[in-house]
Amino acid sequence: MNKPTLMSECKTDAEKIRLWRDLLKSEDMTIKSAVNMIEEDPFGDWIPGKDPSGSYITIPDFQRDYSYSSKQKTALIESILLNIPINSILVYQKEEENGTRTLPTIDGQHRLKTIYDFVNDRFKLNGKHLMFLKSLAGKKFSDFDPEFKHTFYDYTLTVLKARNNGEDILETIEEFANQCFIRTNENPNTMSPYTLLKAKYSSFFLSEFDHMLNVVFRREKEMRDMFSVSRGKDRYKLDITAALYMLNYGLHPKTKDIKSLAEFLFVDMKEIEESVAEERVEEFAKSLNDFHGFLRQFNKYGVSRPLTHEIFGDKEVYYGNIKKGIMIRMALIYYVLSHEKKSLVLSEELFNSIQETFREAYKGDATLKYNNLKHFLDLFKESYSKAPVNS
Repeated sequence: MNKPTLMSECKTDAEKIRLWRDLLKSEDMTIKSAVNMIEEDPFGDWIPGKDPSGSYITIPDFQRDYSYSSKQKTALIESILLNIPINSILVYQKEEENGTRTLPTIDGQHRLKTIYDFVNDRFKLNGKHLMFLKSLAGKKFSDFDPEFKHTFYDYTLTVLKARNNGEDILETIEEFANQCFIRTNENPNTMSPYTLLKAKYSSFFLSEFDHMLNVVFRREKEMRDMFSVSRGKDRYKLDITAALYMLNYGLHPKTKDIKSLAEFLFVDMKEIEESVAEERVEEFAKSLNDFHGFLRQFNKYGVSRPLTHEIFGDKEVYYGNIKKGIMIRMALIYYVLSHEKKSLVLSEELFNSIQETFREAYKGDATLKYNNLKHFLDLFKESYSKAPVNS
């Protein structure tokens, strides 16, 4: 009888314990070795190196975007120089098709990225956040004297590596790695809802979809400004994913919140074939671009950022604190327009109808908290039916 190779195949708790118990091994690695195992593509993502005989540290698709502050970066570098222990790095071992051995990072991406960036002179140490080594304020790595560089490079990282010990059980290791990541980072203070969903529903589609979002918003400054997307941040990706769901499918009857809308999209796409997944990602990219084109039309009515409280057309206090949710509702409006009357030209009558819907729905409510999407949809349809909009 074959031993189970996946958690779902285990029939007893004892089998589940044995399956994962022996995967993890501890190794020591100097910072110099770790830095030499990182290569980047033009977008700054870690990729396998060209030498198939080596091992390379990479960032798996479920990882969140880098977000260390100046204080965190400076404190980490000072800790290393003072030989203060930092948390271990958790990776798993993966054999690529070309024979390259990669080490996707489960936990420790921010520490490794900070170390790599510092060695490559991408930031200076902030004197305000140095507790002991005040003489290093404002210095980059290249400014260090040889002794300090040697001290930094020689620091030993503890690396916990999940590996298969000769057996071809990559799927088991990836399942283990995914659970390690979720359980290590599921505190809402350390991981965004979008990142949790990305880990939970990891798939080829989601990898391509996330890459598409990154590429689109890195290239399109106007779109990035309109959607309030900052480079290196993923906090708006949840809203954008939910908006894309509604642009294509409308309001789901089981919608509970923005997170549930994003989850519907990822669940629907999880099992599709790679060739189909690529086509769907292209369709979503086109939807996002078309939606952006629709939003640009608001400029002619003096609303340069229609995904903010500007859409209300005034500066009353109870509108000023609205921070999110308008994008989702605007996507719902777009869906209605494109599926009911086939008109996406923003006439003055249609603009007034949209503006009145927002005013009516959130009059006296600065948070959007107590007005659900179904309520908003009904209000818009009623207002829209009264507007003399040309098809």
